[in-house]
Amino acid sequence: MIENFLKSEKMDLESLGFTENDDLHPKFWQNQNINSVFASRLRLIAQNLIEDLDISKHLKDIIITGSIASYNWHKHSDIDLHIILDFEEIDKNVELVRDFFTQKRMNWNRAHNIILGGHEVEIYFQDMKEDHKTAGIYSLVHSKWLQKPAKNNKEIDICAVKCKAESISKEIDLISYLFFQKKYREAYNLAQEIKEKIKKLRKSGLDRVGIFSVENLAFKTLRNNEEISKLYTLSHQSYDLLYSQEKFEDLSIKIVKNV
Repeated sequence: MIENFLKSEKMDLESLGFTENDDLHPKFWQNQNINSVFASRLRLIAQNLIEDLDISKHLKDIIITGSIASYNWHKHSDIDLHIILDFEEIDKNVELVRDFFTQKRMNWNRAHNIILGGHEVEIYFQDMKEDHKTAGIYSLVHSKWLQKPAKNNKEIDICAVKCKAESISKEIDLISYLFFQKKYREAYNLAQEIKEKIKKLRKSGLDRVGIFSVENLAFKTLRNNEEISKLYTLSHQSYDLLYSQEKFEDLSIKIVKNV
């Protein structure tokens, strides 16, 4: 889906002058070695979550990836902290495991606002069998680069676009769930948070890199797949139903058609 969407966009990449930083983020990396204080804190964050979920025996690695581990970092980059697991080892129903960890990830990210070096930590659970092609991958378990980022790399980070778009799509699904559970205030409040998050992400990407930024391409992917429309529909209808719950049946029919 995302690969097909980007195919035509990639042809004009050279003419856009895709920009990069001359160095990796100086607060995180010195001579391509990670800041030891940040590394310790990130390991501890991941380990606390792993212990809370009682999944230590399934842990394969803890990695940092995304723009913060590349030359394309900017002031609004998240610290993408991925906990690598073998989903099939946990349960043969991999999709069930994936859904479980998606919910845990969203709950954790909503509950916490941990900032390191001016950047927010965002947790992901990743299946070890998942194809994860990205500019840079650093292992906190093995304290080394699994994939060193390269300068003058003008390829679009499709994996990062997909990860960002799917992450937001799952959050929109949660709004839908809250709405149909008649939790209109929770649905509306979460919708406002996600709308603001998307606005901030897209602006930061456009300001820093331009239309081929990960953030802007994630926005386009969500928009072209009608996820943005779904978000705004849920936001408007949740607001309306806060004040006119007696109209629930009529409005619920309307939103089913629009989402």
